[in-house]
Amino acid sequence: MTYQELLFDEDQILHLYNANHWTAYTKDKDTLFKGIIQSLDTLACYDNDQLVGLIRTVGDGHTMVYILDILVHPDYHRQGIGRTLINKILTKYTHVRQIHLATDNTPEQQAFYEAVGFQQYGDAGLVGYKRK
Repeated sequence: MTYQELLFDEDQILHLYNANHWTAYTKDKDTLFKGIIQSLDTLACYDNDQLVGLIRTVGDGHTMVYILDILVHPDYHRQGIGRTLINKILTKYTHVRQIHLATDNTPEQQAFYEAVGFQQYGDAGLVGYKRK
């Protein structure tokens, strides 16, 4: 596996998002691609030349970093790719006090993010809000 900045290939990006059933993103691919281009970081994992993982962040890189997307192709789940992608971002931003993310409220997601050092807002004495 090779970890590097994303090589912008629309077909591979769409394939990864679709493989994970993230169709809310892929039904408006132009907006997805603009978001990726404007991201603070877009780190990818490749198996040879095939995109198999991606993590994307936004923020200022000094006081706040927000992990927006972390995807691993289902054929590559449970191989440490997601953990490696997150660890690379956390290592890059050790000086940043606030690193946040939002995810689905499932036992699998909770277990994964807690295993890599995140805690739920309520456990940290925080509350989060989303616009309706």
